[in-house]
Amino acid sequence: MEQETPERYFLSPDAVYTDLDADSGVALHLGAKRYYTLNGTGVYLWKQLEAHPTGRTQTELLHALIADYEVTPEDAAPTLADFLGDLQAEQLVRTAGGLPGKS
Repeated sequence: MEQETPERYFLSPDAVYTDLDADSGVALHLGAKRYYTLNGTGVYLWKQLEAHPTGRTQTELLHALIADYEVTPEDAAPTLADFLGDLQAEQLVRTAGGLPGKS
């Protein structure tokens, strides 16, 4: 049986970002010409993805959140999953992973 590898999240090449202030920023999808405001946690997660061109798994992002914020895995995991789902739905991130040979 093939072992599944975790999905890795990458920023879309059509997505750009700028800081508004220390606790917020704006992501823009160039193709859709739509922008999205990110709060402090969203900015943190965006920068995590930006800093890792090989992508980050949801688990890696969760561990980073727990290490840098006063939050439990039980509280952070559903919020992180929702955030990644929203970014994916808006085509601001893409994923790769799954079974070997598939992405």
